[in-house]
Amino acid sequence: MLLTIDVGNTSTAIGIYEASKLLGHWRTETNKKSTADEMALTLRKLFEMGGYQFDQIDGIAISSVVPSANHAYQSMASRYFHLEPLIADYTNVGIEIQYPNPQEIGADRLVNAAEAFREYQRACIIVDFGTATTLDYVNEAGAYIGGTIAPGIMIANEALYRWTSKLPRVDVVKCDRVLANSTVGAIQSGVYHGYKGLVKHLIDEMRKEVGGKPTIVATGGLASLVVEDMDIPIKRFLTLDGLKTIFDRNG
Repeated sequence: MLLTIDVGNTSTAIGIYEASKLLGHWRTETNKKSTADEMALTLRKLFEMGGYQFDQIDGIAISSVVPSANHAYQSMASRYFHLEPLIADYTNVGIEIQYPNPQEIGADRLVNAAEAFREYQRACIIVDFGTATTLDYVNEAGAYIGGTIAPGIMIANEALYRWTSKLPRVDVVKCDRVLANSTVGAIQSGVYHGYKGLVKHLIDEMRKEVGGKPTIVATGGLASLVVEDMDIPIKRFLTLDGLKTIFDRNG
């Protein structure tokens, strides 16, 4: 079995694969100060809930945008699984990268781009709704070209609360109408509809710049909320699937 771990700034996605099948998956809070032992303890509890054992794992693939966590994950893999994990980066994702400083690109963005092109075999724009919202473009030849980064919808919502004196903290929810008749409703409407407008605009502008008709793919925890009625396919496990592909390619 293969253990895949995608370490994000806010949450960490974990999956277990057998052959090409995703058997189990979990999402935990990313703790940038966790030790290898604490990470192993969290994993053991998740494994126990799913009926899995550490000794069933014969490979580990990790993507991480939290450099401080990398050493702890490597130590955990060595100590508790007796394995050397594959750490995804620009050197091993399996696509050409036409970017001046590829080491700057978040590993998850490269993994997503590689997996989207593998699945669709055509130019793609990948929209990832994480702590930040990223849009990345891979061209018709399968080369990563670049992208754009915007504050995530939860960051935007929290900033509104933190930087105003009277506005309350609210949940991010779908709103059918723009016009609201309460303060809470007005914030929710502004965040929801404003963010959808931001995403639509970035997609439209990127399409104009690259030309053609690239396939749009969405992933990330809040993808379904934002792109629900935008006729965009949602690949919930795009990054984990990509880590599985990269591990298989690299042996």
